[in-house]
Amino acid sequence: MEKFKYKYLIKCGTNLFNRIGTCEVHSQIISEVLVRSSFCGHDSHGLQRFTEYKKLFEDKKISANGKITKKIVDNRMFVNGGNNWGIVVANEVINELIDLSNKHSICSALIKNCNHIGRLGEYISKPAMQKKICLAFVNSYDSNRKKVVPWLGVEGKLTPTPIGFGCPSGYKWPLMIDITTSAMPEGKIRDYMFNNKRLPEKCIVDKYGKFTNDPNKLYDDSNGAILPLGGIFGHKGYALTILIEILAGGLTSSGYVNEKNNKQGNGVFFIIIDIEKFINYEEFIYRTKSFIKYIKKTKTRENDKVLLPGEPEHNLFMQNKKNGIKISKRVLKNLEEVNFFI
Repeated sequence: MEKFKYKYLIKCGTNLFNRIGTCEVHSQIISEVLVRSSFCGHDSHGLQRFTEYKKLFEDKKISANGKITKKIVDNRMFVNGGNNWGIVVANEVINELIDLSNKHSICSALIKNCNHIGRLGEYISKPAMQKKICLAFVNSYDSNRKKVVPWLGVEGKLTPTPIGFGCPSGYKWPLMIDITTSAMPEGKIRDYMFNNKRLPEKCIVDKYGKFTNDPNKLYDDSNGAILPLGGIFGHKGYALTILIEILAGGLTSSGYVNEKNNKQGNGVFFIIIDIEKFINYEEFIYRTKSFIKYIKKTKTRENDKVLLPGEPEHNLFMQNKKNGIKISKRVLKNLEEVNFFI
């Protein structure tokens, strides 16, 4: 199977978004984020999203030239994304929030009217590479994405809501936690479907509440739904979902998942903490590296190796950037149908 190079795929993606009316700069930003996600091993937020984003634009659910407005009050930034590309909005906001954090010990950004922002790790890693800690909470107010059951339920009422944490590690890679509070991200289940793979056990249920490992059951008329993160302790993942929904949906005024909304997208809440305003940075890094070394010395089974969150993505990205990546037949076919390749 053919392997595709990093810069080539970015060029193809940039060309695709240019053709549908997005400016060159924004087209490249979106393409870089999606391609980088696949090269980090997260296809659920990678190449498969190109065709989805194109359709959203054609269905007039995205305003490629929508005005992004910001209001800064002390250490808080209030953002209206203007229904622009979510990746463009989030990228612009996190960069400006990093600048704002140079003046404040803690600052935050609340984003509403924003389309899908892609992989959360893309944004939490940026402050982490600039001596800062970042927290992120994201909800989805698209009624079509209500595919997660509340604890003890069998009906999709909630959406897959990610939570993120980025922090300097003292190494070339940042400590980075980017997880959804459902048993699996919806996009990852779609990735299993595209590759004709069976799901791990007890991730989704059918409309009768019976476990199934067939990813198609989430998308056909079976009315399948994703379970909360945590297995038999799923009440914990469910509780985190409620927390994120309140911070990213309520506090940002984007809206909760139950509210009627003709649009689709994300409510986003970013927090940046300037480490140097709390503790000497070199001391923080020294102690953090010591902690990381302590974790890495854990005894393991044969051939296993303890890694820290964020390390696998960095290692895989460097490997894939050098060698290129394969694209599944289903995603490849979808990309060819929209004339993605140059």
